Amino acid sequence: MVCKYIVIALVGLIVSSCAQIGTINGGEKDIAAPKPIIEKTFPQNETVNFKSNTVTIPFDEYFKLVNPLNNIQIIPPHASLTSSVKRKTLHITWDDTLESNTTYAIYLTNAVKDLTEGNDTIIQYVFSTGSFLDTLSFSVGVADAWTGEPILDCVVAMYHPETNKLISFTEPKNGIATLNYLRPGSYHVVAFVDENGDLKPQPFENVGFIEQGVVVLDSSFVDSIPLRVYTPELLPKITAIHQLSPCVFEVDFNTFIESPISFTVNGVQLKETEYELSTPTKGHFKLIRPNTSKLELIVTSNNIHDTIVQRLKPIIDSSLTIEQNISLRYLVDDNKTSLTLNTNGWMNEKNSIDTSQIYLKNSLDSSIVRCLGYSCQGTSVTLDFPTGLEGSYVLICEKGVLFSCSKTAGRFEKKITLYSLDAYGEIKLDLNNYEGAICVEVLLREELVRTQTFAANDEKLFFLKQLPPGEYSFKVVRDKNQNGRWDVGNYSELIQPEPVDIYSKKTKVRAGWLVNLTLSPKEKVK
Repeated sequence: MVCKYIVIALVGLIVSSCAQIGTINGGEKDIAAPKPIIEKTFPQNETVNFKSNTVTIPFDEYFKLVNPLNNIQIIPPHASLTSSVKRKTLHITWDDTLESNTTYAIYLTNAVKDLTEGNDTIIQYVFSTGSFLDTLSFSVGVADAWTGEPILDCVVAMYHPETNKLISFTEPKNGIATLNYLRPGSYHVVAFVDENGDLKPQPFENVGFIEQGVVVLDSSFVDSIPLRVYTPELLPKITAIHQLSPCVFEVDFNTFIESPISFTVNGVQLKETEYELSTPTKGHFKLIRPNTSKLELIVTSNNIHDTIVQRLKPIIDSSLTIEQNISLRYLVDDNKTSLTLNTNGWMNEKNSIDTSQIYLKNSLDSSIVRCLGYSCQGTSVTLDFPTGLEGSYVLICEKGVLFSCSKTAGRFEKKITLYSLDAYGEIKLDLNNYEGAICVEVLLREELVRTQTFAANDEKLFFLKQLPPGEYSFKVVRDKNQNGRWDVGNYSELIQPEPVDIYSKKTKVRAGWLVNLTLSPKEKVK
């Protein structure tokens, strides 16, 4: 008779670090989970010609069972298990007759916990009703699809490709998952964060799957391509509207929203100068004197068509305000130093600013540098000053110089430090070895500082100027669908996340230096 497949053996145990506050007894906290005394387990793990209907597993300390009906199971599921505890020993029994020449695995998934600290223990116990056990194994890495970091807190499961029945599961150890005691055949392999504990990947759970969808085993195999786990993309929705000022509203989205985008308020489509997508997940729009207490907003783009209805509440503070965060940029070609201010008003209108009352005051000699001009975009305004300034200054916007929606801003002061261009470095980044469309991220101390997208036929040179000295790293997304961003996968359609080349080796930038750097595609990234 053909021997049936199974899963993993009792290879010790895997302890997850989820200790909780327990009884205070004056001693050190118990961070170790209860451990099975392997040599006293009966029958012994990996027993063949198994004829019993009972398994006993003694532990090294007293413990409690948690939801044994769901957390203790046998695979293949040919029996209904009954579990009980006597002192420090777990007894598992069943009345059903197991099939002959079949390898079985009993799983204890978070079923055994310490009496005081509540530490979880995961155990697998294997036996065969035939004369031998299946001996194949499959190992694969599990990594975050965006960061490339190993993932530990997930389940790696193997399923029958036709019936989708669970064959085996485990948790990664040091970023590697190994499924043992397998028979030759074809299997689905999936890594997922099992939020509801059903050992099945759900649409809302983080997931990664084998590149081809199915792995064919005729011998033990170590897959060199990791399971790349990602968070499934949400159906784009409007999550909230906030009224920032009498005429400006902020819109929050639950995920990345693509441009171009349109806003329709109370049945009237806004002009392009009356709204903006300020970040991929946030927008703003202008609405002068709403003639109703109820606001209906419809947002439409390539990936969203959603409506939200919200009642307007009186604004506690209707003043025009300027946020403290200021973006600084040196425009060498235009001989300008630009400072961008963010406000709660709509600044994309004529006569919003009186530049004669905006200036930089030198902290050393109190000399004044006047504003050369300005430009507006939505709720932000960019002020231009001469280049070549160096040292400590105070940016001063006198009372009333910023105007929006019949409101003027109060006096605004902000200390800033300006550096000479010699204090910065540059990188000339050559990415022409990439053939398709790409998105590039530049990071300083793991913080994102620059981004750039390139179409498939673009010359892929990225000139990074005015970089503060430091060590830089890079990410390159292979933008397969050419939408200018990183896209996650789709498990139901077996579409993998877009590949991300991670260049973690630091590139050092010094003041006054130009670094020439070429990045080439990493062949191992699929």
